Amino acid sequence: MSDKAAEATRACPKLAIAMVRGYCIGGGAATATNCDTRIVSDDSKFGVSAGKLGLRYRYEGIKRLTDLVGPQFTAEIFFSAC
Repeated sequence: MSDKAAEATRACPKLAIAMVRGYCIGGGAATATNCDTRIVSDDSKFGVSAGKLGLRYRYEGIKRLTDLVGPQFTAEIFFSAC
């Protein structure tokens, strides 16, 4: 997700809701973290594949995820590179 699109989602005056069923990986996970709330199914799985591709994430994205799920789950998501 581009920085401009992410900022527009966060600044939207309407409530932004991410509905997740199944896998939410990479850009989908980034989009979900930018929404105001997330509704997920019991079998939803989140991950970032950048680690397997040798890519990196910006500090702002990692910080946002850490604020949402805490440092332990953030580390698990990034280190497992699902």
